[in-house]
Amino acid sequence: MLRILNIEELQNMLGKIPGLIQLFEQHESTFFESVKNWLGELEKVLESNRLQACSDIAIFKGTLISVERGLVPPGVTFAQRKSHRKVMDAVAVETLKKANELINNIINGPLAQINEAERLIRQIAPIGERKGLFHPQEGSPDRTTYLNQTWTRLINDPDLGNICLHIKGLVSAQDILILLDRSLSA
Repeated sequence: MLRILNIEELQNMLGKIPGLIQLFEQHESTFFESVKNWLGELEKVLESNRLQACSDIAIFKGTLISVERGLVPPGVTFAQRKSHRKVMDAVAVETLKKANELINNIINGPLAQINEAERLIRQIAPIGERKGLFHPQEGSPDRTTYLNQTWTRLINDPDLGNICLHIKGLVSAQDILILLDRSLSA
């Protein structure tokens, strides 16, 4: 299961695609190399998160390297004369599209679960506050301990316990604390 921080790291990588497309739109000579570097970065992120998709990204990067060395992939056609740079840029854009689809497919399921858990936490937080389950943090040595104590009070509450169990089924304990912290900070 992907955690919030993993998903946010992947979303951050996807957030760089518009900048790459802007390089393409402006006919920048650095576009192809920038896409290749971005794929390398993405591959490292996926590898550090132990996701198998890092092999797909490595293959995409390999395709770019082969195009850079003069190999024209099958299916690349042009209405006008094709230059080496046009082929490289066309393959780079197609590779960005494939990488974008791949990453979105990876994060969509877990993101839906996280959004559902976040929605539920936002609903129970005011109730927990009203019931006096959110004690001042001064008595806790650190924020994590405070959040753990607060979550324990919420899950032990007879009215909120079932909703908390549902949240626990959606996301990891670490993510619960992150979502609870964000809810309290909002």
